[in-house]
Amino acid sequence: MPRPLRLIGWFMLILVLMQAPEVVTAIPLSSQLPTASQQLKKATDRHAILVQEYKIEGNSRAELRAQLDQLGPKDSLGANRDAYTEWNIAWSWPFLADSKPNFSQTQSRHSITMILPRWDSANGTDRDLLGQWENYYNALILHELEHVEHAVRNHRDVAEAIRIAAKKNPRLNTKEANKIARDTLAKIRRLDRMLDERTNHGKTQGVNF
Repeated sequence: MPRPLRLIGWFMLILVLMQAPEVVTAIPLSSQLPTASQQLKKATDRHAILVQEYKIEGNSRAELRAQLDQLGPKDSLGANRDAYTEWNIAWSWPFLADSKPNFSQTQSRHSITMILPRWDSANGTDRDLLGQWENYYNALILHELEHVEHAVRNHRDVAEAIRIAAKKNPRLNTKEANKIARDTLAKIRRLDRMLDERTNHGKTQGVNF
């Protein structure tokens, strides 16, 4: 009799193992994604972004907020901001032997400057304050990188618009080409305004300190 009991026991163990759910070790999302600073460095290396920092000091949230308001950069409309990304798009074309512009070879390029706050916390700074600053600063960088993407992804549209216009109109002149470029540039800048309107200048994304 003992032998059948052992067989039944093994059979039940096998059933339990077969029915047991697979155990999957979850990897925290934060470890799967690059940090905001890593993303900024990557973007800086790839797109030659000039990053400028202004130093702030303080030992409390109120003191840091006051420094941000006092020392932060101004945007294109003159409003004070905690950070600001300024980009420009330039365009040019070569000239033919008869000094006529060769619009079919128009090229465009971007230049980008990002201004960010820098806070060097002192030893013994409150851990809650450090955590609040880290969350805010990461959100700030990610928001500014969205502005960067507008220039990076769309700057070639300026040259492309001129090339297309020249193909359709062989008599295109410099004044007309520059107007096409400015109109295209205005559409790209509108993306910046739409981003800030949609996110209240990043506040809905965590840019709130």
